[in-house]
Amino acid sequence: MKRRIILTGVLVATILAAMESTIVSTAAPSIAKDLSNLDMISWIFSIYLLASAVSAPIFGKLADIFGIKKIFIIGMILFLIGSLACGFATSMNQLIIARAVQGLGGGSVFPLCRTILGLIYIDEKERSKAQGWESAIYGIAGVLGPLAGGIIVDNLSWHYVFLITVPIGLIASILIIINFKEQIPGVKHKVDYIGATIFSIGTISLIFALLEGSKLGWTSLKIMILFIIAAISLFVFIYVERKAQEPLIPLNLFKDPGLLMINVITLFSGAILIGITTYIPTWSQTILGNSASQSGLLLTPLLVLWTSGSFIVGIIAGKLTSNKIIRIGSIILLVATFLLSTVSHNTSEILIYIYTGLLGLGMGLIVPLIIVYIQSNISNNELGSAMGLNAFINTLSQAIGVSIFGAIFSYSTVGASNEVKAIESGTHYIFIGTVILALLIFGATFLLKKKDVERQY
Repeated sequence: MKRRIILTGVLVATILAAMESTIVSTAAPSIAKDLSNLDMISWIFSIYLLASAVSAPIFGKLADIFGIKKIFIIGMILFLIGSLACGFATSMNQLIIARAVQGLGGGSVFPLCRTILGLIYIDEKERSKAQGWESAIYGIAGVLGPLAGGIIVDNLSWHYVFLITVPIGLIASILIIINFKEQIPGVKHKVDYIGATIFSIGTISLIFALLEGSKLGWTSLKIMILFIIAAISLFVFIYVERKAQEPLIPLNLFKDPGLLMINVITLFSGAILIGITTYIPTWSQTILGNSASQSGLLLTPLLVLWTSGSFIVGIIAGKLTSNKIIRIGSIILLVATFLLSTVSHNTSEILIYIYTGLLGLGMGLIVPLIIVYIQSNISNNELGSAMGLNAFINTLSQAIGVSIFGAIFSYSTVGASNEVKAIESGTHYIFIGTVILALLIFGATFLLKKKDVERQY
């Protein structure tokens, strides 16, 4: 009974985190108009991405040291304080600072909730069902986010887009905190402050460079310096982690070929998703002449079948291994990206619906089982760190996807005779890029191994 209550709390927290990334996008025009600062509006998204990327591995490691419940409470408090501050912000600077605080707390939600699911569901079939539910709820919340944001902005104000997350966060926290019990070994630990500091500097430099490179120019002095700082931080971080008594990110997580490949799958699948969801609407509006809302509808099958795929995982988990299901998902993903790479101005919209739906189905089969794979192959004392690392890589994939596909788009549109031809050429090469990534994902599935670490709850 308690496991179901905890699962409910995790699903509510998932709704919170998933909607946060989509509900704000609908409110952005109102925020820019109300705070009279259109130039800085992108920072309400960028700062959240930066903060959550930095905090995810740190919270994951702290959960391994001090216990999940304590760290979850701290993360949720930060998130709720940030949400309240966002709701009461009266200037863009205040809102950006509040979003940073919210992002720091938000970075804890996915890794810690998924760590909890890995601990309370021991059997792989049950774990797959629970993770399927989590992924499905994520998809549903993603669909409802923009709609909810529009309703809130139209009937109340943009402030409530942030304030509504407070009661949701409180409900999730109460359900988890009261019912989740854990055994914390009475061992004295040492926090890797140096590693966390170097990691933070490197991560902020890298993601900022990736997000701003297309605006400032990839060869501009500022971007080059940021990349150099990120590279130096990486080498210093590896050196420090090798000598650390309890490293922020245990380097043995990279030595296991299966774990390495599952994070590669996370990186590439996230980049594919960003490429498709960013450029399908652009292609639709320019090539087909559709409105913004009509273009957005082309992505609806992706979200619907993602949700369906996640439910299917729970049904077939006991009949097929996680590795086989991930491979099936990667084949569907490869077929979907290939079909998308063939689209032109003559392609029927019905086919676009089918292609994006196939992409969603592939994602729905892959994403929940990425988490199950990690849960099944990592011991309790490193589960938080592994989940934090995977959450970081998922965030990094968004920044990398935006920068790489943005560069491909810009390069491939040079010399085009008009805007329509430029957009068609740019999106074609982006979709070819997603085919290459999908092919690499398929190859990576053959390196996944099954260990299934025993754990008790």
